[in-house]
Amino acid sequence: MKISNILKERQLILDGAMGTMLPKVSGETEEDKVRQIHQLYVDAGADFISTNTFTDNALENIEEHSTRFVKIAREVADAAGRKVYVLGSVGPASFSLTMQEDASFTALQNAYKRQIKAMVEAGVDALIF
Repeated sequence: MKISNILKERQLILDGAMGTMLPKVSGETEEDKVRQIHQLYVDAGADFISTNTFTDNALENIEEHSTRFVKIAREVADAAGRKVYVLGSVGPASFSLTMQEDASFTALQNAYKRQIKAMVEAGVDALIF
């Protein structure tokens, strides 16, 4: 069913912040914590969960990190017993084009392309900026 059709029947609920929740949950790895946070939001009724990828464009291993955290969100969403959408979270650049001499628009563009391509290939339903 299309989101626009669902909205005619009811409100949809987006999850809350990931970054502020990470220190509040226990787990051996970041992946365990993120999985637990997604599950908490789904259990609370969220229709959308956003990936733990907000700062990925600053990482050397953009594709690996984005793929790993999309798959975690997708696993939680698919096990929910109802339709839960996975939103690929894309944050601001880790550098300013006007403030850094060595920054280039092409480098920024490539970082975003790499992150978005990895998230789409890993199975996000949509992107959130």
